[in-house]
Amino acid sequence: RAITVAASETRNTTTRTDDRIACFSSRGPRGDDGDADRIDELKPEITAPGTHELNPTYCTGIRGILGARHNTATGTTRLHGTSMAAPQVAGLAALILESRPGINPASVRHLLVSTADPRGTPSLPAVDPVWNNEWGWGLVNGFEALDAATAATDLTYLNHPPPVGWLSPDIIVSPDPPKVGLPATVTARIENLGPAAATQVNVHFGVHVYSAATP
Repeated sequence: RAITVAASETRNTTTRTDDRIACFSSRGPRGDDGDADRIDELKPEITAPGTHELNPTYCTGIRGILGARHNTATGTTRLHGTSMAAPQVAGLAALILESRPGINPASVRHLLVSTADPRGTPSLPAVDPVWNNEWGWGLVNGFEALDAATAATDLTYLNHPPPVGWLSPDIIVSPDPPKVGLPATVTARIENLGPAAATQVNVHFGVHVYSAATP
């Protein structure tokens, strides 16, 4: 469930439209994990500024992103890399949590992805109509993410966290335990804790085979 952040180059301007992907930023998708879910291979998810200006010949930073220097009260430093892009997204996630206390992690991820400004041509349109292997779902948009956070739904399990990590009281399986070769029905109970109405809800879950010898 990690959010993977790519790095962009601002080209030393405040205009977002001229930004380009940093040459040092890794491209996706990640390796196939062998299941039927293609969405979880779409990494990175979003992009944030990771350098202001690069030397195009050597892909090294001429002017890095200005950030806080560790272990100081007011010190700053300029560096470049995805290590500078990721903390900006972490900071935005913290602002979302401050705006919506109790929001669940999946909703934070959804806000960041759904409000990003799309960049690049879709790389795997059969899997997703927006995702690009360099930019993910786009350049993170802090204003739009926080604006959406105040009006978003927030679907969560009623009794989360469950008393046992792998056994949620809000998920019922019949028959219990399920048996190989027999149809099973999975019922999930969710609750909308957000201020907006929830429509066209998708519940995403997986089935894990722990042992081939288990009937």
